[in-house]
Amino acid sequence: MILSNLRTLLFLPADRPDRLEKAAASPAGGVILDLEDGVAPAAKDAARAGLAGAVSLLRALGRPVVVRVNAGAGLSRDIAAMAPCWPDALMLPKTERPEDLATLAGFLAAAPTALRRIFLLESPAGVLNAATLAALAQEGDALAFGSEDYAAALSVPPGREELDFPARQVALAARAHGLAAFGVIGSIAGIADQDLFARSCLAARGAGFTGALTIHPAQVATANAAFGPAGPEIEWAIAVIEDAALGGEGAIRGRDGRMIDRPVLERARAILARR
Repeated sequence: MILSNLRTLLFLPADRPDRLEKAAASPAGGVILDLEDGVAPAAKDAARAGLAGAVSLLRALGRPVVVRVNAGAGLSRDIAAMAPCWPDALMLPKTERPEDLATLAGFLAAAPTALRRIFLLESPAGVLNAATLAALAQEGDALAFGSEDYAAALSVPPGREELDFPARQVALAARAHGLAAFGVIGSIAGIADQDLFARSCLAARGAGFTGALTIHPAQVATANAAFGPAGPEIEWAIAVIEDAALGGEGAIRGRDGRMIDRPVLERARAILARR
């Protein structure tokens, strides 16, 4: 699984096997089986017991699978629960310091080398250390911004104005080190207001995020559209590549009168790669 190719990840409580097929039928790029906030403390052991079966079913349905584990005391039990059927990626919540990555690595000695890690930054300390954490991540890993928990930590509303600066720090840190970045600049809890969610996704894409975190299937199509290229972008990219092919080496003037050089050509190729 290549995380940077995924426009959306959809959270699903790991203790709700009745929702697995619905999640798999959604157009989300991947499904996050949540052992953390989405599961009540009393239900976590049951969720762990059914985890391998849930991962196996989603795999059989052709869906990439991520498991969000618990930070702290429950981590070792979560890792043990996924060992019979490893997911494609693991999400570590409340990541704040290099020690968090080292602790996780100690539990993953027997994990397959293809297992990706998504480090969820959802506190002031995590955001302040984003660049350090990104530098310690492995190729193919990702950072994610937890907008709801971050806003709660600062006792502020999860709005675009309040979250723009910290979200950008996470996206910049991830992209500077070649990692994918997931999140929205706003709340992911407002399921009914799809226009607001679309604006939050577009703001995140403009800040450098590669995909969104979603909590309901109704959000997935909105996020996919926001993180995918629109028709005019695709037309522009095709024209740039065609003009560059005709123009030969070096910078040239395109059909719209604008200069086409290497950075412009690379952007056009990236747009077409995300169709």
